[in-house]
Amino acid sequence: MATPGDSHEKLARNGSPSTNLEAAREVGQRQGSSRKWLTIGVPIALVIVAGAVVGGVLGSRAGKKSSSGSSSSSDGVNGADGLESVKTDVGMFATATNSHTVPVYPSTTNVAAFGTPTFIAKAGDNPDLTWNKDSFQPAAPAPTTVRPDRPRLIAPAYKWEQLAKFVASDPYMKQWNDTIMADAQKWQAMDPVPYDIDGGLNKSGVLDVARQVKQRIKVFAYAYRVTGQTMWVDRAWKELYNASGQSTASFGERGNNWNTAHFLDVAEFTAAFAVG
Repeated sequence: MATPGDSHEKLARNGSPSTNLEAAREVGQRQGSSRKWLTIGVPIALVIVAGAVVGGVLGSRAGKKSSSGSSSSSDGVNGADGLESVKTDVGMFATATNSHTVPVYPSTTNVAAFGTPTFIAKAGDNPDLTWNKDSFQPAAPAPTTVRPDRPRLIAPAYKWEQLAKFVASDPYMKQWNDTIMADAQKWQAMDPVPYDIDGGLNKSGVLDVARQVKQRIKVFAYAYRVTGQTMWVDRAWKELYNASGQSTASFGERGNNWNTAHFLDVAEFTAAFAVG
């Protein structure tokens, strides 16, 4: 096979113009063919190399992800087993069920995780946090035997009398007291709850109205019991008078102000008036 160098030598040996022209053409054709292959071959080679690099990177990542997934799966199983072990050790979860499918709990508790429960006070430890003995002790208790003192709902009189000491001595009781009194102050300055039908009288009716009235009455009654201020009695009466339909403000259909077609409306209004 002739090479470009052989062609040059042939051109040099032959001095004939036609022969030299033929040799020159041969050299040019071979050089053009070489350039063509370089133009096509180099980009193809680069594409192959790039593909190999990208494939290697993706394959490496896929392998790591698979390994990580397997590790996580294994850790998840071990974690679940560990959690069950912790539940058993702590002693606050049921470990089995009896023949009636009732949960069976451990008889002991992990003292490292839980301490001895604390209470507000044990009887006699703190007079300010201990209820007095109820003076109402009927010899023959019966549903028809009612205590002579009032109130008879929520709590008897002797507990209301002691409540102020509880509030002053216990942060939990104080927080509740402050919350209720804040509501009382807010609602005291507002007009009575208006009559507002929700969804029609045969649907929700005035159930929300009845519950708002009941909530206000309970708060006003509490405020009166803990402060002794008659302003709360007056405000409760104003709320009840409006809900009865006797005030100048419109409150439903006269004679059927509580929407008797919806029994829950009547029940909530009744509870409000019972407390008040």
